[in-house]
Amino acid sequence: MTRKSASTLLAASRHPRSRAPAGDQVVALIEAHRQAHTAHLAAIDADKQHEADRAGRRLNALAMDLLNSRPTTIVGVAALLRYGFEYVEQGFEWPNFRGGRAFDWSAALNKTAADALDHLTRVGTARSPSRERVAA
Repeated sequence: MTRKSASTLLAASRHPRSRAPAGDQVVALIEAHRQAHTAHLAAIDADKQHEADRAGRRLNALAMDLLNSRPTTIVGVAALLRYGFEYVEQGFEWPNFRGGRAFDWSAALNKTAADALDHLTRVGTARSPSRERVAA
């Protein structure tokens, strides 16, 4: 990435704030990734290669943390999917290697979201003992 392109991308990287509830861990992860992304672009723009490399490693680690998260609300799932999409729409790329092997970050994000929705569905429809007593 050239210095000029980093400046242009930094100016364009105005990620909308997540609307997920504050208790959903995905909000903090999205914000941490957003901040790491800004730091990475700033280091590139300043021609600080060592700092840019370190910031890039942090950015990639946080991208993996996003994949390994499980949003705890449906709004959190939507925020994660929206953030993943908007990041790419702005011209940025997610990591495409994990453990030395190629993989599709966006497909892995879809699995994370599906797993979270499965969990939320099970939790939301589970019958509690008190409900069973009332229904009997």
